[in-house]
Amino acid sequence: MPDYSDFNARKTGRYKDIWTNTGKCVFCDLKDKYIVAKNASAVLTVNLFPYIDGHLLVIPINHVEDFLEVDPKVWADMRDLAELGIKLLRKELGIEEIWLLFRAPNGFKAQKTVPHCHMLVLPYKKEIVNWNYQDLTIPPIELAERLRNECNSNK
Repeated sequence: MPDYSDFNARKTGRYKDIWTNTGKCVFCDLKDKYIVAKNASAVLTVNLFPYIDGHLLVIPINHVEDFLEVDPKVWADMRDLAELGIKLLRKELGIEEIWLLFRAPNGFKAQKTVPHCHMLVLPYKKEIVNWNYQDLTIPPIELAERLRNECNSNK
């Protein structure tokens, strides 16, 4: 049986040691052998340290850290590759339920290990998700009003 210890680094706790020793943005240095598809501004790749079997990533080719810096053309190319990833997972692995999660870490502030925007294409399984709900302090109607007021004040 193949040794999958590196692939299971998240579960074994070795992942932090692996990514902190790279010394570079690993998304800017992708290896062709892991890339599934590519277009003008993004790549669809397998995740080398996946959360779950079938975990794919859609990554802008050019380094970008902040969500607000992502060009509309890059968004369109990322969307196309995410759609392809979903179709491939459904066909090849029989996965029906998919989550798309966009990570725009803005450095490491959002507890992400790679400071490069990317989209996760994740097979959904309730067993891997653990939401920690919080006590809310702002009623939704108040939040809507505050945000509407902010939108109107910026016109």
